[in-house]
Amino acid sequence: QAEKAVAKAAKWTLLARRLTKPSTGVCAVMIFKQLYSAVAIPKFMYAADVWYTPVQKNRGEGRATGSVGVVRKLTSVQRMATIAITGVMCTTTSDILEVLANIQP
Repeated sequence: QAEKAVAKAAKWTLLARRLTKPSTGVCAVMIFKQLYSAVAIPKFMYAADVWYTPVQKNRGEGRATGSVGVVRKLTSVQRMATIAITGVMCTTTSDILEVLANIQP
């Protein structure tokens, strides 16, 4: 179930990015942000309460528990979206991208 959500996330992010390319579609960055927020996020987060377990790190342990792998993959998909929204270089950190794009982590 979680792998399907990651696949959907990548699919919808790439589709929205493709629509907003200057050469093939509408070249408005704000439209991409609206598409991502209104269509892509609800599509891949549907039924997340079934498969998602919050990531926790206990004090004595070095490893985090929960849906760590899924969160890591979804973070990389969100990074693709924030780079497309802001138009910055891909070497910018994800934290800065989320602030610039005004998207929650």
